[in-house]
Amino acid sequence: MRQYQEKRQKKEALETKLVTHKIENVEARRRFNLDSENFSKMEKDFMSQVQVVNYGNYVKLKQEVLKQKVSGFHGILLDLVEFPDHIRLGLNQVGLGNLFTIIVDTYEAADKIIQINKDLKLGKINIYPLEGLDDQGAGNFEEEGLFFEGEASNKYPQDEDIAIFEHEITHKVGYSKISSQLKKVIKDLFQGLIMVKDLDTAISYAKEYYLDCVTAEGEVYRRGGITCDIGYTFLKTDVISSYIQLQAAEDEFKISKGLIDGCEGTQRTIAD
Repeated sequence: MRQYQEKRQKKEALETKLVTHKIENVEARRRFNLDSENFSKMEKDFMSQVQVVNYGNYVKLKQEVLKQKVSGFHGILLDLVEFPDHIRLGLNQVGLGNLFTIIVDTYEAADKIIQINKDLKLGKINIYPLEGLDDQGAGNFEEEGLFFEGEASNKYPQDEDIAIFEHEITHKVGYSKISSQLKKVIKDLFQGLIMVKDLDTAISYAKEYYLDCVTAEGEVYRRGGITCDIGYTFLKTDVISSYIQLQAAEDEFKISKGLIDGCEGTQRTIAD
């Protein structure tokens, strides 16, 4: 009789636990559906608005790279770095290509990703292998091959009103293991680029210091006095902010997916 009661109590406890987890699963799935819908909408909007960085092609490439488990793939530079908001406008104007450069550990990884990109026929990509930094200081893999950019002047004006991009951009805490390499990547891609208060200052510093200058109004004046984008030219789409918001939505989507997997796993365990 006692054993029967114990079995019954255990069964009732398990049934109660199962009902609880079913309720949790329903809530988790509701959240997953909302997060999934939100992420899909944001990603679609982002792809339709942003042509300059070919983000749609990058998504396809990334999916295949992860599927093939290519070792040493870190994603794009924008995923690995952070910067103050006051240079965001300037980065939107002249730094998007560099921020969407794919970062990998080795030349072997770069070769594999380039081949995947060719197989998928997705067009030109920029890949930066960290392996080359120790030998030659800086490198950048393109589909056409490997090239090293020439040294730009490291001299900057003594002006508290300017923002020096290579000093303002830093690696995220989660990437401290490759911090020294990322510092060199940032220097190579953003050296000689500054943000200034007005066009007159931009013209002066571009000629005198051989720098690429972006004003607070989004005007760009290239080093050596080559004009580009004069007048108010701030992008209609803030690509960087939109991308950061998109990644946040994707993180929420992944959390929701994890909750569903956890609930369903617990239900199976209880049922068994």
